[in-house]
Amino acid sequence: MRWPLRLQILVPFCGLTVLLLMVVSVVNAIVASGMVEERIEAGLADMVGSLQDSTYPWTLPVLEQMSDLTGAQFVSVDSSNRVIESTIPIPEPFSLPTAASASFLAKRVQFNDRSYFHCAVKRRPPRDTQLLHVLY
Repeated sequence: MRWPLRLQILVPFCGLTVLLLMVVSVVNAIVASGMVEERIEAGLADMVGSLQDSTYPWTLPVLEQMSDLTGAQFVSVDSSNRVIESTIPIPEPFSLPTAASASFLAKRVQFNDRSYFHCAVKRRPPRDTQLLHVLY
């Protein structure tokens, strides 16, 4: 039995339309994801620059206010990687990359069963030796 002419034209056309719609949706999702990551990297880079030049102390009230403003979480550690202040609960043992460099921008880490973008900030010399982990 043959299909009617309407279905012979309509079925391939609808199938092609659905296929193209799915391909365009997947490409759009990939591009949007990349744009969001770039925006997060740019925001973290700006935040790192501001934090490196800061003169205020990284105390808990200051870190909590920064967390409220930025949506990021902060963990301040000393030179021996002991936690001084934190805006989130810290499990024992504490382990995050300790190198303070822009190469850690947007590096993803698993912490407290959540995935974060991570960077470590150290103040410019001759200030204190605290290291501030930014988790976004």
